[in-house]
Amino acid sequence: MVDIFMPPGRIVLVRGKYAGRKALVVESYDGGASDRSYAHALVIGIDRHPRKATKSMGKKKQTERNKLKPFIKTSVNKEALNEPKKKKRALHEVKARLEEKHKTGKDKWFFIQ
Repeated sequence: MVDIFMPPGRIVLVRGKYAGRKALVVESYDGGASDRSYAHALVIGIDRHPRKATKSMGKKKQTERNKLKPFIKTSVNKEALNEPKKKKRALHEVKARLEEKHKTGKDKWFFIQ
């Protein structure tokens, strides 16, 4: 049996530009890639967390406070993330995925700062 460096679905803390932020492993590259020989992973996470909303706030104020800003961190596919259209589409998909998780109440710890 082969051990997996970082299995997909695991929550990790990130170093570097997004230091200290929580992220979710999407894909793990255990053997490395053609351009690097070490193990690394593609992760998505929350750059700006949703703020607390109460019942006394109006609907519009609640939706504004529940917005979040995602990030994607990887060193694998630099070409795809350097093209603005592809990066914007990827961030939009990630945001929808994370907002759905936040609305369902899964992984509450992940959405706390």
